[in-house]
Amino acid sequence: MVPVPAMLDGVNKASGGAMTTTANDVDQTGDSGDDPFFFAVKLVFGLVLGLVCAPLIIPFLVRGLTTMWAPTKRWYWITYPWWWAVVSAGVALVALLLAAEVWQVVEWARAGGYTTLTQAASPVAEAWATVWPWLLLNVAAGVLLVPAVWSLQRRKVAERVRKRTIPDVVRQERIESAQKQATDLSSARKIGVKVDAVTKTITGSATNGITAPHPVGNGQYALGVINRETIRGMAQRIADQSRVPDWVTTDNRYLILPEKAGSCRLLLFSEAGTGKTVLLMSIIAAAVRSGQKVIFIDAKGVPRDARELARLVAQFGGTAAISGSGEDAQTRWNLFHGSAADVTAKLMRLQPPPDGSNQYYLEEVEAVLEVLQTKAPLRSRKDLLERANNLDEWVTDRDDYRMLREVVDSRTKKTAVERAVASVTKTLRRFDDWTDPEGWTFDDPGADVVICPLIPVDATQAALGDLLLLELRAYLKRRLEREDYSPALVIVDEFPQLVTPGNDPADLATRLFETMRSAGAGLILAGQSVEGLSVDAPMRARALNSGAAVMFGRQKSPEDLCALAGTELRLEASGAATGEELRSGRAQHTYRIKPQDVREASGGQFWIVQGGHHATFRALPNASAEATATPTGRAEPPEPAALPVPATTPETPTENDDITPEEQTA
Repeated sequence: MVPVPAMLDGVNKASGGAMTTTANDVDQTGDSGDDPFFFAVKLVFGLVLGLVCAPLIIPFLVRGLTTMWAPTKRWYWITYPWWWAVVSAGVALVALLLAAEVWQVVEWARAGGYTTLTQAASPVAEAWATVWPWLLLNVAAGVLLVPAVWSLQRRKVAERVRKRTIPDVVRQERIESAQKQATDLSSARKIGVKVDAVTKTITGSATNGITAPHPVGNGQYALGVINRETIRGMAQRIADQSRVPDWVTTDNRYLILPEKAGSCRLLLFSEAGTGKTVLLMSIIAAAVRSGQKVIFIDAKGVPRDARELARLVAQFGGTAAISGSGEDAQTRWNLFHGSAADVTAKLMRLQPPPDGSNQYYLEEVEAVLEVLQTKAPLRSRKDLLERANNLDEWVTDRDDYRMLREVVDSRTKKTAVERAVASVTKTLRRFDDWTDPEGWTFDDPGADVVICPLIPVDATQAALGDLLLLELRAYLKRRLEREDYSPALVIVDEFPQLVTPGNDPADLATRLFETMRSAGAGLILAGQSVEGLSVDAPMRARALNSGAAVMFGRQKSPEDLCALAGTELRLEASGAATGEELRSGRAQHTYRIKPQDVREASGGQFWIVQGGHHATFRALPNASAEATATPTGRAEPPEPAALPVPATTPETPTENDDITPEEQTA
């Protein structure tokens, strides 16, 4: 393309001196409007102005075509780290182009181009023939300004949405929804999680993404990233910030595991398939790295989840023991641990619930158990039978001895001790595959993490879960008595399913949370919905207000949970029936967390409410073999440390037992 001065010189030569107009031919009236020189000046100025404005044609055309519908789309609000470079480069290139063109025009003018242009036969035609290629170039260069105009328009729309001055009320709501979806998708992209924007499901994760537990300094480990608006104005940047205490870093960027175990008190609710189990595994891994002992009672009872968690713990150098009766089991629970009162309470929990007709019988069983433990607490079912057969050795009080030897069934001639012991041993026999006098206890887990998978549809496992919750309260009492404040964390997934009929899960949860903090231990109770916590609304509200943090993901009826975050005074506008006109407005209190946002949440997206503050975050994926790959190949996590195996347990399975080839390659 020929430079502007050269083309303008061509115009001068093309005139060939045909124009002989001089200053003497100018109208003597003094009006210079028809002066060829001034005409040339105006012509050149107009052409230069056209060249300067030409790059704005395409950006403003794009703006005009997209301003109505684009802001309602989630992709409109997604930003990228390199976006500022694209904007800066586009503006710089167009500025350089315009500067070069202006410089060439100035050089042409200094060379006397104006005088020559006035002598052309048709100045306008000649100038247009010279300038139109440059005009087309500038119009095409406007593509480089599209990102800049797009960004400015996006900020303008964001500010109007914040002030709720969008004329179309329906459009206002759609834009707000698109902004929130874009915020979550941006957070997912930053940590390497792939989310299907249509189905809201997680489709995979990048091998170089951020995984949990992610160290953030000061011995803290991140479990998720806080969602932050992609487009923030100056008012939002300088506004006072709120932060969820204990659970969020001081820079308001990451969700972390609280430093103090006693502060880790949490109620977690989320539908199945939304990432709740992954989040719990991340919490356990972070606790292991923080030096805490963890007891994980999983009421889903999925063996594969237990194996994956054990491998995850081993990957971070911890030891994990799977409790139970299956092939993966490495340990069992010691049901007879604790004081005589603790043992009696657990054994009585296995008896039929009192209904009036059996009250005398239950009191008899309890009295027999108390007498047999006068000298020492029972330590096994076998120990109970031995004491029943050797009353002279274990009973010193004559009245107690007489009570035990009294015949209470004239038909079978059974004594009180025989009938009571027979009833207790009958209920204990079904737990033989799940318990062991030498097994783990809350006081001595025997590993960094004890994983206890249970299937509540099985009556025995449901009863075992109820006993574990009863033992948990006794464990807290023992910690307080001996002033033991060593860090410990207990997690119960699908907690409501483990509470036996006749007991309210919300009441038990409240009692546990009220004791946990003073005992210096953490407790996390998880379920799928807040309604499953209790059928009694006041009791449910008591549990939600027990002082524990509340975390929740996608829910179908999230109003009770959203109400915990409180309300804010917001201008709600009314509009025409067509939604195309903004009319009167009024300030009213609305949910800080919109229930519809919770209903439409994507997998891995959660909210946390604590201390009058709330935050939206995206949970980090677990560290996987691919995420920790070495230059020579896939990382191999260390094998868990060997753990004692009960005598009645089959040979300890190796790491690859019951693992399919597909699982090994995964």
